[in-house]
Order: sequence, then C-alpha cells, then structure tokens
Amino acid sequence: MLTSGAFWRDVGVGALSGALAGLVGFFAPQLLVAAGLNIQAGIAAAVFGGALTGAVVSGTAQVVTNVLTGQPWHTGLVGAVLTGAVIGGIAGGVGFKLRQLFDVSKLKNQLSSLLSKGGGAEGVTVIGKQGEYVELANKIGANVLDIPTEAWNRISNIGSRVGQWATNVQFLDDAVTRGDVFRLASSFKLGWAESNTFYKAELWHLLNKGYKLISAFGGEWLVPGT
Repeated sequence: MLTSGAFWRDVGVGALSGALAGLVGFFAPQLLVAAGLNIQAGIAAAVFGGALTGAVVSGTAQVVTNVLTGQPWHTGLVGAVLTGAVIGGIAGGVGFKLRQLFDVSKLKNQLSSLLSKGGGAEGVTVIGKQGEYVELANKIGANVLDIPTEAWNRISNIGSRVGQWATNVQFLDDAVTRGDVFRLASSFKLGWAESNTFYKAELWHLLNKGYKLISAFGGEWLVPGT
C-alpha cells in the first residue's frame, strides 16, 4: 500500500515524465527536419521518443528511490519503466499534435498575408495531376509549368523521363527560391498514394524542402515551413 509520500512522489515522477515527453513530441517536427527525415513519419517518432523519455525518467526515479530507501535497486523497476513509457508515449503524441496546430495557425497567417500582398496569385505556383493543374493556374493567374506536348517529349533525346524530371525540378526549385506557396490542383492524398508519377515526385520533393501541407481558402497548399 502506497504511503502519502510515495503517492505524491509517483505523481511528481509521472508529471515530470509527461512534461518532458510532451516537449519531445512538440519539438519532434523540428528535430526530424534537422535530421533530414521525412516529416510524414513525425507522429510515430514523437510517440516513440516520448515513450523512451518517460521510461528513462520513471526508471531512473525508481532506482534512485530504491537506493535512498535501502531497497534492492531493481524493486518495482519494470512497472515504473512500463508506466513511464505509456505516459510518455501519450504525452509525446499530444505534444506533436499541439505543435501541428501551432504550426498550421502560423502557416495560415503567412499564406493569408502573402495572398493579400500579391493581389491573389503572385507568389503562387500550381502543381497537380496532368489535365488539372494548368486549368486551375490559368483560372487564378498563378505560375505553372506549361510546356506544349511536342516540346515536352523532345526534352529528353533518348525518350526517357530523366530530362523531363530535371526540367520539373528546376521549375520547382526556382519557385522555392522565390518563396512561392504551392496550390495543389489535385488531392494530396490521392497523389501521395500513387507511384512513379511526376505529381508524387513533386510532393516528395517539396516536403523534403521543408514545405508543409495545410488546408485553407477552399484548397490544399504546400507552404514553406517556419
């Protein structure tokens, strides 16, 4: 049976574990970008990092308590580690979600400011599936890679897609250098589920450049991360 002191000690350790794990989750997006990893895996990394943090804090606290009270150092260690891991994993996931909400709010403000300064389409580049992106770009007056089919097919002398993709990357990187936001003419979810398509490659390229997906003003956007 827990004494009053032991109870409050466990509460304090749990709170400390949760707080540290929450911080791990909150800063997980920045840590992933700094490490050059795909931000799409962020929630798993946040939960794992939070669980590891919680387990270490709780386990260490249990060992220290055992030593100070004259008990075998491993008494209750497994339970403390498991409890800390559970609390930490939950806190890490919550911290990550809070960071996402925080980032989305800032990015929406950034997008709103850019669109208002540019009169609507300046600084906007449209990408999407073939047959969709040019129509939207023309409708809103945005930047778009629109090369006639015959010229597009002649870009690569050997008929491969290598030259075409190099042209595409140059177009994307020029827009990134200008600080453009990207309006998606096609669903991100559908594009991400595809394989071996230029649209999927474009999405991957921009995410690795630090862009983040948000939904605003009736559409999906990739906006420079802050």
